[in-house]
Amino acid sequence: MTPSVNGQMRSPVLLSGLGTRYWRGCCFHCCLLRWWLKRGWRVEFGVIGGGEHFAVKGGGFGDATGKRADAVAGPAVGAGYSLPGWLLFPLLPVPLVVEEGVAWLVVGLLGFALGACGLRICAAGLHTAGGAAGGCGCVRGQGESEYTSGLPMLTRRSLLAALAAPARPNVIVILTDDQGYGDLGSYGAADAKTPHLDRLAKGGIRFTNWHANSPVCSPSRASVLTGKYPQRTGIAQVLNSKPTFDVVGLKGGEVCLAKELQQAGYRTAAIGKWHLGSAPASRPLAQGFDEFFGFYSGWVDYYSQRYYTLGGNPGASGPPPQNIFHDFWEGTKEIFPEPEYQTELLGRRAVEFVRRQKAGQPFFLYLTFGAPHYPMMAPQRYVDRFPATMDRDRRMHLAMIAAIDDQVGALVRELKGKGAENNTIVYFQSDNGATEETRADHEGRPYRGGSNGALRGWKGSLFEGGHRVPTLLSYPGQLKSRVEEATGLGMDLLPTVLGLAGLPVPKGIDGVNLTGALRQESAWPERTVYWEYDNQRAVRRGAWKLVVDPRPSLLLPNEKLTWLSNLQEDPGETRNYAASHPEVVAELSQAWAAWHW
Repeated sequence: MTPSVNGQMRSPVLLSGLGTRYWRGCCFHCCLLRWWLKRGWRVEFGVIGGGEHFAVKGGGFGDATGKRADAVAGPAVGAGYSLPGWLLFPLLPVPLVVEEGVAWLVVGLLGFALGACGLRICAAGLHTAGGAAGGCGCVRGQGESEYTSGLPMLTRRSLLAALAAPARPNVIVILTDDQGYGDLGSYGAADAKTPHLDRLAKGGIRFTNWHANSPVCSPSRASVLTGKYPQRTGIAQVLNSKPTFDVVGLKGGEVCLAKELQQAGYRTAAIGKWHLGSAPASRPLAQGFDEFFGFYSGWVDYYSQRYYTLGGNPGASGPPPQNIFHDFWEGTKEIFPEPEYQTELLGRRAVEFVRRQKAGQPFFLYLTFGAPHYPMMAPQRYVDRFPATMDRDRRMHLAMIAAIDDQVGALVRELKGKGAENNTIVYFQSDNGATEETRADHEGRPYRGGSNGALRGWKGSLFEGGHRVPTLLSYPGQLKSRVEEATGLGMDLLPTVLGLAGLPVPKGIDGVNLTGALRQESAWPERTVYWEYDNQRAVRRGAWKLVVDPRPSLLLPNEKLTWLSNLQEDPGETRNYAASHPEVVAELSQAWAAWHW
Protein backbone atom coordinates (compact mmCIF):
# COMPACT_ATOMS: atom_id res chain seq x y z
CA MET A 1 0.00 0.00 0.00
CA THR A 2 1.31 3.45 -0.83
CA PRO A 3 2.17 5.29 2.37
CA SER A 4 1.06 8.84 3.11
CA VAL A 5 2.48 11.67 5.16
CA ASN A 6 0.28 14.56 6.28
CA GLY A 7 -2.44 13.30 4.01
CA GLN A 8 -0.24 13.31 0.89
CA MET A 9 0.19 10.08 -1.00
CA ARG A 10 3.71 8.96 -1.77
CA SER A 11 4.92 6.63 -4.47
CA PRO A 12 8.01 4.56 -3.85
CA VAL A 13 10.94 5.60 -5.99
CA LEU A 14 13.97 3.79 -4.57
CA LEU A 15 14.50 0.69 -2.50
CA SER A 16 17.91 0.20 -0.95
CA GLY A 17 19.62 -1.42 1.99
CA LEU A 18 18.91 1.81 3.87
CA GLY A 19 15.15 1.81 3.34
CA THR A 20 12.53 3.13 0.96
CA ARG A 21 12.74 6.57 -0.62
CA TYR A 22 9.57 8.37 -1.68
CA TRP A 23 8.50 11.18 -3.98
CA ARG A 24 6.41 13.90 -2.39
CA GLY A 25 3.82 15.71 -4.52
CA CYS A 26 2.69 15.21 -8.11
CA CYS A 27 5.44 17.40 -9.60
CA PHE A 28 9.14 17.72 -8.87
CA HIS A 29 12.06 20.06 -9.33
CA CYS A 30 14.95 17.67 -8.25
CA CYS A 31 15.57 14.15 -9.31
CA LEU A 32 17.60 12.71 -6.44
CA LEU A 33 19.28 9.36 -6.94
CA ARG A 34 21.01 7.76 -4.04
CA TRP A 35 23.41 5.51 -5.86
CA TRP A 36 24.10 2.73 -3.43
CA LEU A 37 27.46 1.17 -4.29
CA LYS A 38 29.78 -1.16 -2.55
CA ARG A 39 31.64 0.27 0.40
CA GLY A 40 29.16 3.03 0.90
CA TRP A 41 30.30 5.53 -1.71
CA ARG A 42 27.26 7.50 -2.82
CA VAL A 43 26.66 9.87 -5.69
CA GLU A 44 23.53 11.99 -5.45
CA PHE A 45 22.24 14.06 -8.31
CA GLY A 46 19.76 16.91 -8.47
CA VAL A 47 18.29 17.97 -11.81
CA ILE A 48 17.68 21.70 -11.73
CA GLY A 49 14.17 22.59 -12.76
CA GLY A 50 10.96 24.13 -11.46
CA GLY A 51 7.86 22.92 -9.70
CA GLU A 52 6.86 21.55 -6.35
CA HIS A 53 9.60 20.23 -4.13
CA PHE A 54 9.94 16.70 -2.91
CA ALA A 55 11.52 15.45 0.28
CA VAL A 56 13.92 12.60 0.77
CA LYS A 57 14.51 11.51 4.34
CA GLY A 58 16.43 8.74 6.02
CA GLY A 59 19.90 7.42 6.69
CA GLY A 60 22.72 7.08 4.30
CA PHE A 61 24.85 10.09 5.11
CA GLY A 62 27.75 9.02 7.31
CA ASP A 63 28.62 11.58 9.93
CA ALA A 64 31.91 12.04 11.66
CA THR A 65 31.03 9.56 14.37
CA GLY A 66 30.05 6.81 11.97
CA LYS A 67 26.35 7.17 12.77
CA ARG A 68 23.58 8.03 10.36
CA ALA A 69 22.18 11.49 9.73
CA ASP A 70 18.97 12.50 7.96
CA ALA A 71 18.99 14.72 4.92
CA VAL A 72 16.16 16.54 3.21
CA ALA A 73 16.16 17.51 -0.43
CA GLY A 74 14.37 20.79 -0.99
CA PRO A 75 13.48 22.51 -4.24
CA ALA A 76 16.12 22.91 -6.89
CA VAL A 77 17.28 26.30 -8.00
CA GLY A 78 16.93 27.77 -11.47
CA ALA A 79 14.42 28.11 -14.22
CA GLY A 80 13.50 25.12 -16.29
CA TYR A 81 10.94 22.42 -16.79
CA SER A 82 8.30 21.28 -14.36
CA LEU A 83 7.86 17.60 -14.97
CA PRO A 84 4.87 15.70 -13.57
CA GLY A 85 5.80 12.70 -11.49
CA TRP A 86 3.91 10.25 -13.70
CA LEU A 87 6.45 10.83 -16.49
CA LEU A 88 8.92 8.95 -14.30
CA PHE A 89 6.85 5.81 -13.93
CA PRO A 90 7.65 4.28 -17.34
CA LEU A 91 11.29 4.28 -16.32
CA LEU A 92 10.80 2.57 -12.97
CA PRO A 93 10.83 -1.00 -14.31
CA VAL A 94 14.50 -0.49 -15.29
CA PRO A 95 16.33 -1.57 -12.16
CA LEU A 96 20.03 -1.83 -11.45
CA VAL A 97 20.75 -4.40 -8.78
CA VAL A 98 23.76 -3.47 -6.66
CA GLU A 99 24.26 -6.30 -4.19
CA GLU A 100 21.28 -6.15 -1.82
CA GLY A 101 20.13 -2.67 -2.84
CA VAL A 102 17.95 -1.83 -5.85
CA ALA A 103 18.47 1.56 -7.46
CA TRP A 104 16.17 2.72 -10.24
CA LEU A 105 18.22 3.82 -13.19
CA VAL A 106 16.42 7.13 -13.62
CA VAL A 107 19.04 9.82 -13.66
CA GLY A 108 21.13 8.13 -16.29
CA LEU A 109 18.22 8.10 -18.72
CA LEU A 110 16.88 11.52 -17.79
CA GLY A 111 20.39 12.90 -18.05
CA PHE A 112 20.45 12.27 -21.76
CA ALA A 113 17.05 13.81 -22.41
CA LEU A 114 17.36 16.76 -20.05
CA GLY A 115 20.99 17.39 -20.93
CA ALA A 116 20.00 17.82 -24.57
CA CYS A 117 17.59 20.53 -23.41
CA GLY A 118 20.44 22.38 -21.75
CA LEU A 119 19.58 21.46 -18.19
CA ARG A 120 22.51 21.01 -15.84
CA ILE A 121 22.93 18.29 -13.26
CA CYS A 122 24.53 19.02 -9.93
CA ALA A 123 26.37 16.51 -7.76
CA ALA A 124 24.89 16.44 -4.29
CA GLY A 125 27.77 15.63 -2.01
CA LEU A 126 28.09 13.65 1.17
CA HIS A 127 27.09 15.77 4.16
CA THR A 128 28.69 14.94 7.46
CA ALA A 129 28.52 16.28 10.94
CA GLY A 130 31.89 17.83 10.24
CA GLY A 131 30.68 19.67 7.17
CA ALA A 132 29.90 18.98 3.55
CA ALA A 133 32.37 17.16 1.39
CA GLY A 134 31.12 18.67 -1.82
CA GLY A 135 27.78 20.27 -1.16
CA CYS A 136 24.58 20.69 -3.10
CA GLY A 137 22.14 23.52 -2.64
CA CYS A 138 19.17 21.21 -2.79
CA VAL A 139 20.25 19.25 0.26
CA ARG A 140 19.21 21.29 3.28
CA GLY A 141 16.06 22.40 5.08
CA GLN A 142 12.69 21.16 3.94
CA GLY A 143 11.01 23.58 1.56
CA GLU A 144 14.09 25.82 1.46
CA SER A 145 16.90 26.06 -1.01
CA GLU A 146 20.49 26.93 -0.38
CA TYR A 147 22.61 26.95 -3.49
CA THR A 148 26.29 26.39 -2.79
CA SER A 149 28.75 28.36 -4.85
CA GLY A 150 31.37 26.36 -6.65
CA LEU A 151 28.98 23.46 -7.11
CA PRO A 152 30.40 21.03 -9.67
CA MET A 153 28.20 20.83 -12.77
CA LEU A 154 28.25 17.57 -14.66
CA THR A 155 27.73 16.99 -18.34
CA ARG A 156 26.01 13.89 -19.65
CA ARG A 157 29.40 12.27 -20.16
CA SER A 158 30.74 13.05 -16.69
CA LEU A 159 27.44 11.96 -15.16
CA LEU A 160 27.77 8.52 -16.68
CA ALA A 161 31.42 8.40 -15.68
CA ALA A 162 30.46 9.16 -12.10
CA LEU A 163 27.83 6.43 -12.12
CA ALA A 164 30.39 3.95 -13.45
CA ALA A 165 33.10 4.91 -10.93
CA PRO A 166 34.30 2.04 -8.74
CA ALA A 167 33.04 1.78 -5.18
CA ARG A 168 35.35 2.56 -2.32
CA PRO A 169 37.42 -0.45 -1.31
CA ASN A 170 37.30 -2.31 1.95
CA VAL A 171 40.63 -2.15 3.78
CA ILE A 172 42.29 -4.88 5.84
CA VAL A 173 45.63 -4.18 7.53
CA ILE A 174 47.35 -7.20 9.09
CA LEU A 175 50.39 -6.77 11.33
CA THR A 176 52.52 -9.48 12.85
CA ASP A 177 54.97 -9.07 15.72
CA ASP A 178 58.70 -9.82 15.45
CA GLN A 179 58.37 -11.71 12.18
CA GLY A 180 61.66 -11.47 10.31
CA TYR A 181 62.48 -11.02 6.64
CA GLY A 182 63.40 -14.71 6.48
CA ASP A 183 60.22 -16.01 8.14
CA LEU A 184 57.93 -16.28 5.12
CA GLY A 185 57.98 -18.79 2.29
CA SER A 186 57.62 -16.14 -0.42
CA TYR A 187 60.72 -14.42 1.01
CA GLY A 188 62.88 -17.50 0.61
CA ALA A 189 62.22 -19.35 3.88
CA ALA A 190 62.20 -22.93 2.62
CA ASP A 191 61.38 -24.27 6.09
CA ALA A 192 58.30 -22.05 6.57
CA LYS A 193 54.81 -23.28 5.73
CA THR A 194 52.79 -20.22 4.79
CA PRO A 195 50.71 -21.21 1.72
CA HIS A 196 48.00 -18.57 2.22
CA LEU A 197 50.39 -15.67 2.64
CA ASP A 198 52.48 -16.95 -0.25
CA ARG A 199 49.35 -17.06 -2.41
CA LEU A 200 48.59 -13.49 -1.35
CA ALA A 201 52.13 -12.53 -2.39
CA LYS A 202 51.80 -14.24 -5.76
CA GLY A 203 48.48 -12.58 -6.53
CA GLY A 204 49.50 -9.17 -5.21
CA ILE A 205 52.59 -7.04 -4.76
CA ARG A 206 55.51 -8.42 -2.77
CA PHE A 207 57.84 -5.69 -1.56
CA THR A 208 61.49 -6.57 -1.18
CA ASN A 209 62.54 -3.15 0.14
CA TRP A 210 59.77 -2.14 2.53
CA HIS A 211 60.66 -0.85 5.96
CA ALA A 212 59.15 -0.32 9.37
CA ASN A 213 59.67 3.25 10.60
CA SER A 214 61.21 1.86 13.76
CA PRO A 215 62.93 -1.40 14.74
CA VAL A 216 60.51 -1.88 17.65
CA CYS A 217 56.77 -2.26 17.88
CA SER A 218 55.02 0.79 19.37
CA PRO A 219 56.76 3.43 17.20
CA SER A 220 56.44 1.25 14.12
CA ARG A 221 52.69 0.80 14.62
CA ALA A 222 52.22 4.50 15.33
CA SER A 223 53.66 5.30 11.90
CA VAL A 224 51.40 2.78 10.17
CA LEU A 225 48.25 4.38 11.58
CA THR A 226 49.26 8.06 11.49
CA GLY A 227 51.36 8.35 8.34
CA LYS A 228 54.05 10.13 10.36
CA TYR A 229 57.55 9.48 11.60
CA PRO A 230 57.16 8.04 15.11
CA GLN A 231 58.99 10.96 16.70
CA ARG A 232 56.19 13.25 15.53
CA THR A 233 53.53 11.08 17.16
CA GLY A 234 55.18 11.23 20.58
CA ILE A 235 55.85 7.48 20.47
CA ALA A 236 59.57 7.13 19.81
CA GLN A 237 60.11 4.24 22.24
CA VAL A 238 58.34 1.03 23.22
CA LEU A 239 55.45 1.94 25.50
CA ASN A 240 55.23 0.34 28.91
CA SER A 241 52.43 -2.00 29.91
CA LYS A 242 50.77 -1.23 33.26
CA PRO A 243 47.83 -2.66 35.20
CA THR A 244 46.60 0.91 35.79
CA PHE A 245 45.91 1.24 32.03
CA ASP A 246 46.92 4.89 31.98
CA VAL A 247 49.90 4.80 29.60
CA VAL A 248 49.80 7.80 27.26
CA GLY A 249 50.39 6.94 23.61
CA LEU A 250 48.60 8.37 20.60
CA LYS A 251 47.38 11.86 21.37
CA GLY A 252 43.79 12.99 21.21
CA GLY A 253 43.22 14.67 17.85
CA GLU A 254 46.08 12.77 16.20
CA VAL A 255 45.70 11.88 12.54
CA CYS A 256 44.72 8.21 12.30
CA LEU A 257 43.79 6.03 9.35
CA ALA A 258 40.77 4.73 11.27
CA LYS A 259 39.44 8.27 11.80
CA GLU A 260 39.88 9.18 8.15
CA LEU A 261 38.00 6.11 6.99
CA GLN A 262 35.36 6.33 9.70
CA GLN A 263 34.52 9.88 8.63
CA ALA A 264 34.13 8.60 5.07
CA GLY A 265 31.45 6.13 6.16
CA TYR A 266 33.59 3.06 6.88
CA ARG A 267 32.85 0.66 9.70
CA THR A 268 36.13 0.26 11.62
CA ALA A 269 37.49 -2.40 13.97
CA ALA A 270 40.78 -2.98 15.78
CA ILE A 271 41.38 -6.62 16.68
CA GLY A 272 44.46 -7.83 18.52
CA LYS A 273 47.50 -6.09 19.99
CA TRP A 274 47.15 -2.31 20.38
CA HIS A 275 50.27 -1.13 22.31
CA LEU A 276 49.71 2.50 21.33
CA GLY A 277 48.62 3.66 24.75
CA SER A 278 46.12 2.51 27.37
CA ALA A 279 45.08 5.95 28.66
CA PRO A 280 41.50 6.77 27.59
CA ALA A 281 42.48 9.28 24.87
CA SER A 282 44.96 6.81 23.38
CA ARG A 283 42.67 3.79 23.15
CA PRO A 284 41.25 2.45 19.87
CA LEU A 285 37.71 3.78 20.38
CA ALA A 286 39.16 7.28 20.84
CA GLN A 287 41.25 6.97 17.68
CA GLY A 288 38.51 6.24 15.16
CA PHE A 289 37.64 2.60 15.74
CA ASP A 290 34.02 1.57 16.20
CA GLU A 291 35.03 -1.75 17.73
CA PHE A 292 37.96 -3.08 19.74
CA PHE A 293 38.69 -6.68 20.63
CA GLY A 294 42.12 -7.31 22.06
CA PHE A 295 44.75 -6.07 24.51
CA TYR A 296 46.59 -2.83 25.23
CA SER A 297 49.92 -4.28 26.39
CA GLY A 298 53.00 -5.27 24.46
CA TRP A 299 52.01 -8.91 24.73
CA VAL A 300 49.84 -11.25 26.76
CA ASP A 301 49.94 -14.96 27.37
CA TYR A 302 48.41 -16.83 24.42
CA TYR A 303 45.87 -18.64 26.61
CA SER A 304 45.32 -16.74 29.87
CA GLN A 305 45.46 -13.25 28.23
CA ARG A 306 47.71 -12.09 31.10
CA TYR A 307 50.73 -9.85 30.76
CA TYR A 308 53.91 -10.61 32.69
CA THR A 309 57.38 -9.11 32.58
CA LEU A 310 59.61 -11.79 34.11
CA GLY A 311 62.87 -9.87 34.04
CA GLY A 312 61.91 -6.66 32.32
CA ASN A 313 61.17 -5.38 28.87
CA PRO A 314 64.35 -4.50 26.97
CA GLY A 315 63.99 -1.34 24.93
CA ALA A 316 60.99 0.00 26.86
CA SER A 317 60.75 3.68 27.75
CA GLY A 318 61.12 3.02 31.47
CA PRO A 319 61.45 0.24 34.08
CA PRO A 320 58.28 -1.85 33.93
CA PRO A 321 56.63 -3.16 37.09
CA GLN A 322 57.39 -6.75 37.94
CA ASN A 323 53.87 -8.11 38.10
CA ILE A 324 51.20 -10.08 36.29
CA PHE A 325 47.83 -8.71 35.25
CA HIS A 326 44.95 -9.59 32.96
CA ASP A 327 44.53 -7.53 29.80
CA PHE A 328 41.79 -8.38 27.31
CA TRP A 329 38.90 -6.15 26.24
CA GLU A 330 35.86 -5.88 24.07
CA GLY A 331 35.22 -2.20 23.53
CA THR A 332 35.69 -0.67 26.98
CA LYS A 333 34.67 -3.81 28.86
CA GLU A 334 37.23 -6.22 30.25
CA ILE A 335 36.34 -9.75 29.19
CA PHE A 336 37.56 -13.23 30.05
CA PRO A 337 37.14 -15.43 26.99
CA GLU A 338 37.19 -19.18 27.37
CA PRO A 339 40.70 -20.57 26.94
CA GLU A 340 41.54 -20.53 23.24
CA TYR A 341 44.80 -20.02 21.40
CA GLN A 342 45.03 -16.27 20.98
CA THR A 343 45.94 -16.27 17.29
CA GLU A 344 42.87 -18.34 16.49
CA LEU A 345 40.68 -16.24 18.78
CA LEU A 346 41.71 -13.05 16.97
CA GLY A 347 41.39 -14.66 13.56
CA ARG A 348 37.91 -15.96 14.29
CA ARG A 349 36.78 -12.54 15.51
CA ALA A 350 38.20 -10.94 12.36
CA VAL A 351 36.22 -13.31 10.14
CA GLU A 352 33.08 -12.60 12.17
CA PHE A 353 33.58 -8.85 11.74
CA VAL A 354 33.84 -9.19 7.97
CA ARG A 355 30.84 -11.52 7.87
CA ARG A 356 28.71 -9.01 9.80
CA GLN A 357 29.26 -6.22 7.30
CA LYS A 358 26.28 -5.64 5.05
CA ALA A 359 26.69 -5.43 1.32
CA GLY A 360 27.50 -1.90 0.32
CA GLN A 361 29.03 -1.00 3.71
CA PRO A 362 32.77 -0.35 3.40
CA PHE A 363 34.88 -1.53 6.32
CA PHE A 364 38.37 -1.13 7.76
CA LEU A 365 39.80 -4.04 9.73
CA TYR A 366 43.05 -3.50 11.66
CA LEU A 367 44.09 -7.04 12.60
CA THR A 368 47.24 -7.16 14.71
CA PHE A 369 48.45 -10.57 15.80
CA GLY A 370 50.61 -10.90 18.90
CA ALA A 371 52.60 -13.70 17.26
CA PRO A 372 55.34 -14.66 16.81
CA HIS A 373 56.32 -12.44 19.76
CA TYR A 374 57.29 -13.88 23.13
CA PRO A 375 55.95 -15.92 24.97
CA MET A 376 56.59 -18.65 22.45
CA MET A 377 53.48 -20.85 22.35
CA ALA A 378 51.58 -22.82 19.73
CA PRO A 379 49.14 -25.76 19.82
CA GLN A 380 50.56 -29.17 19.02
CA ARG A 381 48.71 -29.34 15.68
CA TYR A 382 50.82 -26.47 14.37
CA VAL A 383 54.06 -27.74 15.88
CA ASP A 384 53.47 -31.13 14.24
CA ARG A 385 53.60 -29.55 10.78
CA PHE A 386 57.37 -29.30 11.20
CA PRO A 387 59.86 -32.13 11.69
CA ALA A 388 60.83 -33.06 15.23
CA THR A 389 64.47 -32.89 14.14
CA MET A 390 64.19 -29.14 13.52
CA ASP A 391 65.76 -26.75 16.03
CA ARG A 392 63.30 -26.48 18.90
CA ASP A 393 63.01 -22.69 18.86
CA ARG A 394 62.80 -22.47 15.09
CA ARG A 395 60.10 -25.13 15.09
CA MET A 396 57.98 -23.21 17.62
CA HIS A 397 58.56 -19.90 15.82
CA LEU A 398 57.38 -21.34 12.49
CA ALA A 399 54.42 -23.06 14.18
CA MET A 400 53.24 -19.67 15.47
CA ILE A 401 53.55 -18.20 11.97
CA ALA A 402 51.70 -21.18 10.49
CA ALA A 403 48.80 -20.38 12.84
CA ILE A 404 48.78 -16.80 11.53
CA ASP A 405 48.80 -18.10 7.99
CA ASP A 406 45.73 -20.23 8.66
CA GLN A 407 43.83 -17.20 9.95
CA VAL A 408 44.78 -15.15 6.90
CA GLY A 409 43.50 -17.99 4.74
CA ALA A 410 40.17 -18.04 6.58
CA LEU A 411 39.85 -14.27 6.17
CA VAL A 412 40.49 -14.43 2.43
CA ARG A 413 37.95 -17.25 2.08
CA GLU A 414 35.37 -15.08 3.81
CA LEU A 415 36.08 -12.23 1.39
CA LYS A 416 35.66 -14.57 -1.56
CA GLY A 417 32.43 -15.93 -0.14
CA LYS A 418 31.05 -12.39 0.08
CA GLY A 419 32.23 -11.57 -3.44
CA ALA A 420 34.40 -8.82 -1.92
CA GLU A 421 37.92 -10.06 -2.70
CA ASN A 422 38.45 -7.86 -5.76
CA ASN A 423 37.16 -4.84 -3.91
CA THR A 424 39.31 -5.22 -0.80
CA ILE A 425 42.80 -3.90 -0.11
CA VAL A 426 44.75 -6.39 2.01
CA TYR A 427 48.01 -5.12 3.47
CA PHE A 428 50.35 -7.40 5.43
CA GLN A 429 53.47 -6.28 7.31
CA SER A 430 55.62 -7.27 10.26
CA ASP A 431 56.13 -4.47 12.76
CA ASN A 432 59.92 -5.00 12.94
CA GLY A 433 62.58 -7.60 12.32
CA ALA A 434 63.10 -10.87 14.18
CA THR A 435 64.50 -10.60 17.71
CA GLU A 436 67.37 -12.27 19.55
CA GLU A 437 66.00 -11.48 23.02
CA THR A 438 66.88 -14.22 25.49
CA ARG A 439 63.36 -14.32 26.94
CA ALA A 440 62.18 -15.97 23.70
CA ASP A 441 64.74 -18.79 23.83
CA HIS A 442 63.81 -21.95 25.67
CA GLU A 443 67.20 -21.98 27.42
CA GLY A 444 67.67 -18.24 27.83
CA ARG A 445 70.28 -17.91 25.09
CA PRO A 446 70.25 -15.27 22.33
CA TYR A 447 67.16 -16.31 20.39
CA ARG A 448 67.63 -17.76 16.92
CA GLY A 449 64.09 -18.99 16.27
CA GLY A 450 63.35 -16.05 13.98
CA SER A 451 65.26 -15.21 10.83
CA ASN A 452 66.12 -11.97 9.08
CA GLY A 453 67.60 -13.86 6.17
CA ALA A 454 70.83 -12.36 4.87
CA LEU A 455 70.17 -9.01 6.53
CA ARG A 456 72.40 -7.67 9.30
CA GLY A 457 71.01 -6.89 12.73
CA TRP A 458 67.98 -7.81 14.81
CA LYS A 459 64.98 -6.14 16.38
CA GLY A 460 66.09 -2.86 17.94
CA SER A 461 68.86 -2.28 15.39
CA LEU A 462 68.97 0.30 12.61
CA PHE A 463 70.80 -2.14 10.41
CA GLU A 464 68.45 -3.63 7.81
CA GLY A 465 67.54 -6.69 9.86
CA GLY A 466 65.84 -4.48 12.41
CA HIS A 467 63.48 -2.66 10.07
CA ARG A 468 63.36 -4.19 6.58
CA VAL A 469 60.27 -6.38 6.88
CA PRO A 470 58.14 -8.75 4.79
CA THR A 471 55.29 -6.71 3.29
CA LEU A 472 52.49 -7.69 0.91
CA LEU A 473 49.73 -5.69 -0.75
CA SER A 474 46.78 -7.23 -2.56
CA TYR A 475 44.08 -5.32 -4.44
CA PRO A 476 43.08 -7.65 -7.29
CA GLY A 477 40.58 -5.26 -8.80
CA GLN A 478 43.11 -2.47 -9.22
CA LEU A 479 46.78 -3.44 -8.85
CA LYS A 480 48.80 -5.84 -10.96
CA SER A 481 50.72 -8.58 -9.19
CA ARG A 482 54.50 -8.22 -9.19
CA VAL A 483 57.65 -8.01 -7.07
CA GLU A 484 58.38 -4.39 -6.17
CA GLU A 485 61.98 -3.44 -5.34
CA ALA A 486 61.45 0.29 -4.73
CA THR A 487 61.69 1.67 -1.19
CA GLY A 488 58.56 2.09 0.92
CA LEU A 489 57.84 2.64 4.60
CA GLY A 490 55.02 1.87 7.01
CA MET A 491 54.07 5.54 7.17
CA ASP A 492 53.20 5.41 3.45
CA LEU A 493 50.21 3.20 4.18
CA LEU A 494 47.82 5.93 5.35
CA PRO A 495 48.16 8.24 2.34
CA THR A 496 48.27 5.33 -0.08
CA VAL A 497 45.10 3.67 1.24
CA LEU A 498 43.28 7.00 1.15
CA GLY A 499 44.56 7.57 -2.38
CA LEU A 500 43.38 4.18 -3.56
CA ALA A 501 39.99 4.85 -1.95
CA GLY A 502 39.67 8.21 -3.69
CA LEU A 503 39.69 10.10 -0.38
CA PRO A 504 41.62 13.26 0.47
CA VAL A 505 44.98 12.87 2.21
CA PRO A 506 45.31 14.95 5.39
CA LYS A 507 47.98 17.62 5.58
CA GLY A 508 50.93 17.44 7.92
CA ILE A 509 51.91 13.81 7.45
CA ASP A 510 55.26 12.41 6.33
CA GLY A 511 54.21 9.38 4.30
CA VAL A 512 53.89 9.45 0.53
CA ASN A 513 50.81 8.56 -1.50
CA LEU A 514 52.07 5.72 -3.70
CA THR A 515 48.81 5.21 -5.59
CA GLY A 516 50.17 6.31 -8.97
CA ALA A 517 53.34 4.27 -8.60
CA LEU A 518 51.45 1.17 -7.50
CA ARG A 519 49.15 1.48 -10.49
CA GLN A 520 52.25 1.94 -12.65
CA GLU A 521 50.92 5.27 -13.84
CA SER A 522 53.82 7.31 -12.45
CA ALA A 523 57.41 6.85 -11.33
CA TRP A 524 58.24 5.75 -7.81
CA PRO A 525 59.07 8.86 -5.75
CA GLU A 526 62.70 9.58 -4.95
CA ARG A 527 63.27 10.79 -1.40
CA THR A 528 65.50 10.67 1.63
CA VAL A 529 64.19 8.66 4.59
CA TYR A 530 65.23 8.59 8.24
CA TRP A 531 65.26 6.44 11.35
CA GLU A 532 66.11 7.22 14.95
CA TYR A 533 65.96 4.84 17.87
CA ASP A 534 67.81 4.43 21.16
CA ASN A 535 70.69 6.83 20.35
CA GLN A 536 71.09 5.34 16.89
CA ARG A 537 70.39 7.30 13.73
CA ALA A 538 70.15 6.29 10.11
CA VAL A 539 69.44 8.03 6.82
CA ARG A 540 68.98 6.58 3.36
CA ARG A 541 69.05 8.20 -0.04
CA GLY A 542 68.96 5.94 -3.07
CA ALA A 543 71.36 3.03 -2.55
CA TRP A 544 73.34 4.82 0.16
CA LYS A 545 72.53 4.29 3.81
CA LEU A 546 74.35 5.86 6.75
CA VAL A 547 74.07 4.39 10.26
CA VAL A 548 75.64 6.20 13.21
CA ASP A 549 76.21 4.59 16.62
CA PRO A 550 74.43 1.38 15.63
CA ARG A 551 73.16 -1.18 18.08
CA PRO A 552 73.26 -4.75 16.72
CA SER A 553 70.23 -5.86 18.77
CA LEU A 554 68.37 -5.18 22.00
CA LEU A 555 70.91 -7.37 23.81
CA LEU A 556 73.98 -5.36 22.83
CA PRO A 557 75.04 -1.75 23.49
CA ASN A 558 75.54 0.96 20.91
CA GLU A 559 78.81 0.93 19.01
CA LYS A 560 80.70 4.17 18.41
CA LEU A 561 80.75 3.67 14.70
CA THR A 562 79.86 5.45 11.46
CA TRP A 563 78.79 2.89 8.90
CA LEU A 564 78.05 3.69 5.27
CA SER A 565 76.49 0.98 3.12
CA ASN A 566 75.67 0.70 -0.54
CA LEU A 567 72.55 -1.46 -0.38
CA GLN A 568 72.48 -2.11 -4.09
CA GLU A 569 75.94 -3.66 -4.01
CA ASP A 570 75.84 -5.00 -0.47
CA PRO A 571 72.30 -5.46 0.96
CA GLY A 572 73.75 -7.34 3.94
CA GLU A 573 75.69 -4.23 5.06
CA THR A 574 78.90 -6.19 5.43
CA ARG A 575 81.21 -3.54 3.91
CA ASN A 576 81.78 -0.05 5.31
CA TYR A 577 82.17 2.59 2.57
CA ALA A 578 82.63 5.52 4.99
CA ALA A 579 86.36 5.87 4.47
CA SER A 580 86.19 5.67 0.67
CA HIS A 581 83.17 7.99 0.30
CA PRO A 582 83.49 10.74 2.91
CA GLU A 583 81.48 13.12 0.72
CA VAL A 584 78.46 10.79 0.94
CA VAL A 585 78.85 10.59 4.71
CA ALA A 586 78.92 14.40 4.91
CA GLU A 587 75.90 14.77 2.62
CA LEU A 588 73.76 12.26 4.51
CA SER A 589 74.85 13.61 7.90
CA GLN A 590 73.78 17.08 6.85
CA ALA A 591 70.43 15.75 5.64
CA TRP A 592 69.80 13.98 8.93
CA ALA A 593 70.69 17.09 10.95
CA ALA A 594 68.21 19.13 8.91
CA TRP A 595 65.48 16.53 9.44
CA HIS A 596 65.98 15.93 13.14
CA TRP A 597 63.89 18.03 15.50
